[in-house]
Amino acid sequence: MCKNRGFSLVELMVVISIIVILISFILPTVNAVNETVQTVQCATKLKQIHQAMVAWGWEHDKKFPRSRQGGWDSWVGWGWDQPLTIIQPTQGNLWSYMNEESDAYWCPTFVPISQKIKNNRNFMPAFSYSMNEYVGNGWLGKPALNYIESIANPDGLHLVGDENPYKVPGLSNYTINNGAQGVGRYNDPNHHIDCLGSFHKPPGGDINNGLCNVAFVDGHVVLVPATESKEVCTPKRWK
Repeated sequence: MCKNRGFSLVELMVVISIIVILISFILPTVNAVNETVQTVQCATKLKQIHQAMVAWGWEHDKKFPRSRQGGWDSWVGWGWDQPLTIIQPTQGNLWSYMNEESDAYWCPTFVPISQKIKNNRNFMPAFSYSMNEYVGNGWLGKPALNYIESIANPDGLHLVGDENPYKVPGLSNYTINNGAQGVGRYNDPNHHIDCLGSFHKPPGGDINNGLCNVAFVDGHVVLVPATESKEVCTPKRWK
């Protein structure tokens, strides 16, 4: 009669090793699928913000809202580092057009990154998106392209998109700060810029080399490399 016996230590270690190997194969796929879902969710939020900006504009002399923080006509209200900037209905003129959803101002991929910022600086950014400085405000002596119908290249000009909460070596001098994305002088490679976000689908996990979701003036949203920040943000007439 054969007696039942348990696993030996060697057998148990073999089973554990096989499980670890299988997990190592599965995890990258799971992470890639998760990031794809988050990227799509981010694009959907940007479409919602674009629609809100246009809706607000048609009720305010066919203008886009102010890109920089501060003032009744600013799209993000006051103080980028204040958690209630978006939550308070009286701050940020898009609130009622966004179904009063504060989560709509956050890219899902940005959330864990912003948590690191909170740990380092003791505050949480109130939003993860920025609006093109050239559109919502004047920039570097150029007049603001405020009017919705005045944009010459609506399918090629960035309106609102991801911005990095950290500096990108060799590309971005500034972190996300005031809800507006300034890209400096187009033909000056040494001029400071607010870089497009670079944390979507980063190759090898390097968040400095990923892609950015951008909503263009005409409403379509695509992933753009951070290296094209000046290209997509600068109005055609000033390139």
